[in-house]
Amino acid sequence: MKRLLIVLIVFCASPVLADTRFDCDDLLGSWQGDRFDNAAQSQRKNTATFLDSSTVYLNFEYDDGNSKSYAFSYASWSCDGYVLTITHQPSEPGAKMFVDTFEIIDLNSSYFVFREFGLDCEGRYGDCGDITYETIRIPEIELDGHGC
Repeated sequence: MKRLLIVLIVFCASPVLADTRFDCDDLLGSWQGDRFDNAAQSQRKNTATFLDSSTVYLNFEYDDGNSKSYAFSYASWSCDGYVLTITHQPSEPGAKMFVDTFEIIDLNSSYFVFREFGLDCEGRYGDCGDITYETIRIPEIELDGHGC
């Protein structure tokens, strides 16, 4: 009975992953999403460019109606067909490394839907938690070495 209880607890605490295993090569290229960020009280446009070198360049634009702000980072990524993991390296000495984990809900040559799970939201800017993102493929972005 104890074993059954432990199995049920582990199963119920784990995210329910999609039945379909997606082709991670479909991630390669540039994707753009746009949504309102409640915590930042602004419209957020994000662009992610996944390279076959396992590097992803991330650009964010926040527009609150009065001003715009921008953020850029790069990270490493991995994918197993069900889960996308993005590992952000510290940008400054002493800064914390953090990992974003996403369930892949839908992925094809033009459309990518994913959902956050298990994120550590401490110190994050903007919305964080059980959020589903919808993105579309956009033409390749020319990277100048700085991800811009």
